[in-house]
Amino acid sequence: MARVAAAALLALALCRGAASVALPPSNASGVALVQVAHGGRRVRHRHGHRRLRGSSRSGRKADLSLDDALEALPVRVHEMYMQVKVGAVEGKDFVAALNEVYTRAQAEHDELTFKCKEKSGAVKSEVEKSRAALMETEQAITQLQDRMQSIQHGIDASLAELEALRGSFEEKRKACKKNEETQANALQMLNLDLPQATALTKKVTANCNFGGGTPVDLVECSLPDSSYVVTFKDQDLRKTVSSLSGLSERVLALQLERAVRGEISRKATAAADKGKSFVQMAARRHRLASVNRTSSPLQFLQVAGDASRDSDADQDSDAAQDSDDSADADGDYPDDWCAAAPPLPCESFADYMASFAGGVEDLVDELKIRANDEADHCNEMLDQYAARIKKLKRQSDDAGVELANAVAQQSDLETARRMQREQLKELTKDTGITTKQCEDRLQDSSTAMCSAKVLAREVAPAAGEFMGDCVVSDWVPSACSKSCGKGGEQTLTRRVIFSASEKAKCPPLELKRKCNEKPCPVDGVMGRWQDWSQCSQACGGGTRSRRRDVVRQAEHGGLPTGETMQEERCNVHPCDQDCVLTHWTEWSTCSKACNSGHRSRVRNVVRPAIGNAMCPDEHDAERWQSMSCNTEKCKEEPVLKCKDMMDVVFALDSSGSMGTDGFKSAQEFLQAVIDRMTLQAEDKSALTQVGLVKFGAKVEALSQLSTDAAALKGAISGAKFTPSQTNTGEALAIAAQILDQHGRPSVHSTVVVVTDGMPASSYILRSEAERLKKRGVRLVFVLVGAGISRRTVELWASWPMPENIIRVRSFAGLKKKETATAILAALCPKFEK
Repeated sequence: MARVAAAALLALALCRGAASVALPPSNASGVALVQVAHGGRRVRHRHGHRRLRGSSRSGRKADLSLDDALEALPVRVHEMYMQVKVGAVEGKDFVAALNEVYTRAQAEHDELTFKCKEKSGAVKSEVEKSRAALMETEQAITQLQDRMQSIQHGIDASLAELEALRGSFEEKRKACKKNEETQANALQMLNLDLPQATALTKKVTANCNFGGGTPVDLVECSLPDSSYVVTFKDQDLRKTVSSLSGLSERVLALQLERAVRGEISRKATAAADKGKSFVQMAARRHRLASVNRTSSPLQFLQVAGDASRDSDADQDSDAAQDSDDSADADGDYPDDWCAAAPPLPCESFADYMASFAGGVEDLVDELKIRANDEADHCNEMLDQYAARIKKLKRQSDDAGVELANAVAQQSDLETARRMQREQLKELTKDTGITTKQCEDRLQDSSTAMCSAKVLAREVAPAAGEFMGDCVVSDWVPSACSKSCGKGGEQTLTRRVIFSASEKAKCPPLELKRKCNEKPCPVDGVMGRWQDWSQCSQACGGGTRSRRRDVVRQAEHGGLPTGETMQEERCNVHPCDQDCVLTHWTEWSTCSKACNSGHRSRVRNVVRPAIGNAMCPDEHDAERWQSMSCNTEKCKEEPVLKCKDMMDVVFALDSSGSMGTDGFKSAQEFLQAVIDRMTLQAEDKSALTQVGLVKFGAKVEALSQLSTDAAALKGAISGAKFTPSQTNTGEALAIAAQILDQHGRPSVHSTVVVVTDGMPASSYILRSEAERLKKRGVRLVFVLVGAGISRRTVELWASWPMPENIIRVRSFAGLKKKETATAILAALCPKFEK
């Protein structure tokens, strides 16, 4: 448009005086034809005046001559001018004709100016839109290429991980199959051992009927590695033992060792209590105690885990040892290796042999459970591998489809870019043509106006008669009455800058024209957002999306539609998150009134660990802190009594290893403990409730929870010693029933087990102990003698161990007042005199 305006100004600037020249002969017909100097052609103009031809616009001379002016005007004006020169036409008539030409040319010039400006703006807008669309397409191609590269990298990473997972999956499957075979072999051996263990137990205890008899002889043999083993003296029995698997043989050796150690310890303690010196017996006790310290207690899961070595490697290792000495394979130790073991009471020996048979059965149960657990674990791991492989494959396939779609989209975008470039080129070309056309037409109207001025000066009209002598300003447009649509009207005004007189003729100073005749913009309309989709990942950072539809597209420059899809990250928290703990609680009261108790504070779990993250154990230093309290030793005088609200069940061992005297000592111990408990408050309401259970081969509930001290003591004294095996696990189950039926929900519950030997089934005992502890029941063990390992009992007792495992040297020690004080101090945080 600047070029158009400049062309108009240049044309008007050419309106300067011209010398008189001879005119060519007129055309009598009055037809608006012009003789062109160069080429002799005549061109018909739209308004009857003639257009100059023969030279380029840029090459025209600066002054408009009279001849040029005459050529540019209609023939009628030319003829009138010639008549004016000869006096045939008056000057004022000729000026009127010039005003008519001038008015028409100026009106055309004004109209062209507006139209060319509008057209130029529209074309320029189209060019800008085309250029913007091209830039948007090129940007989309660049983004698409980046996305394609990212997709390809993702596909490569997925395929690499997929191959690695396939390898891991195959390795895990092979390992699981091998472990399954190993477990099956071990279980097969133990199932073969089980009837042999039962038969061996019956055979060696045939002379024992839990009422007397003489057990088979045992020997202690010193092995070349400085360890000791207790076995049968009879060679046939040794061969039977050697036919068992390594697992079962170790269980038997452990039970025989415990039996001998317990008997030696019992006799040594009794001798020490009598003030006698038994040097040899003490030496034996020290030696067996050393064996116990170097030999860990039987851990059935660990032993079961070693089954693979027992199934294959044991025979190989035994055979290797046979190359040095064939005694190990069949248990035929040289005589100088072995010495006679002290004789055992028959009921005690039978009890330990029953624990041996139960131990083998425990191994079978433990191995079955472990095999099932490991099978479940393997299946879970394989399922995880398979799920991950399936997910990676699906991701890779989806990415491949996405990449293919992206390639197709790139082809479409490149086609669109090519077409847009061509369109922009055409629009740019059309812009030049349109501008040139406007320039030509504007120059034609300007030339006509200038020509009229040249002729007007030739006839010298009176001041104010010629309209071209009135100089006006540019048009000043008002606002259009409508921004779009039909019926819009705009008023344009201009002012007179100079006129020859007040009555001078001037062009119109006001003009009304139509405006903004274009369709009104239509804004794009979007629908409502749908709900967010599920997150693509449960953790570790996924994405979720939502969509909305386009209800109406934008038209005619209206507000464009918005995005139809949104994506955002979700579940950015790590898949593995450690548990969240509370702040430390306040310090608790002291757990014991004397004999060194503890105060504690804890941090509870607010949110459990997620995935493979960590969470400290409830007794870990991060969650549990303690400090010792009431460290002074309990005083025996005056006699202190327990005064606290609790429910306690005492479980009394009546197995063969206890012996008649030991069982009687345990009865007296429980009676002494009950004597020092305040069972009822002054208002006869219950403080401490006590229940009683006796266990051997059978378990008997001697008393439900009661506050009647006399009845409780009577139930204890009336209990009969029934030498048999040790069913401690069943005793815990009966104690749990008593607490369920008569226990008080708001009162702490405790089970106290008084025993001297290993249970017939450690598996059952551990299962029942875990059930009790999960219910919040405290489990306390009073261990008499050396027949049971403290480290084994730590698997069953409540925590902390020092306050829940009380070791008593002998049954005689049970009768001492300080023993009752120790158990009361462990149970009762409050004493009264």
